[in-house]
Amino acid sequence: LLPVQSFSQNNPNEALWTENGWSLKKVVSNTSIPSGVNFSYTIIFSAPAGTTSISIQDLVPSSLQVVSVTSAGAVCSVTPVTNVTGNLVTYNLTGLSPSCAPMGSFTIVVKFPEGKTCNGETARNKAEIMVNGKWESTPFVSTSATAAAVAPRSCRRTRRGNRARHATRRSDRASLRSGGFVERAAVDHGAQHAA
Repeated sequence: LLPVQSFSQNNPNEALWTENGWSLKKVVSNTSIPSGVNFSYTIIFSAPAGTTSISIQDLVPSSLQVVSVTSAGAVCSVTPVTNVTGNLVTYNLTGLSPSCAPMGSFTIVVKFPEGKTCNGETARNKAEIMVNGKWESTPFVSTSATAAAVAPRSCRRTRRGNRARHATRRSDRASLRSGGFVERAAVDHGAQHAA
């Protein structure tokens, strides 16, 4: 039989993947938040009895800073191992009893760096779980930043660059319109002389 997968995202704060007794859910605490203020991703999982190991990973977007990672405790009497390498967060369980159906959760606390984040910047994120040698993932959840009143210089440069590009396009369109009119006028004038 083919595996039956299901994806769900009825709530913008939540994303769910399920397949044949496995499930992985990602919950984001905020869909919009000021830069510099902590918010969290909570990853909740379950697996069928007979599963002896669990591997979950979450590559936090580079626009975010990882503040902390906390697991909810032991699963089937096994203490999980969490690790943070750069913005890659991993969660692992090994040596689980075959008679136990493992389920658990862990939470990643993150934030948009204050003074470096542009207003409206968005972080899209998903979680992944290893099932039968293949990474399966939740749909994405998203959070947008509301930056400080004084935007970082890089944001101001980007805005100025955008304004300059828009002004150039407007000038080019005006020149084309003007040039087209002069060219048509010259053609008409020449035609009158020729007549």
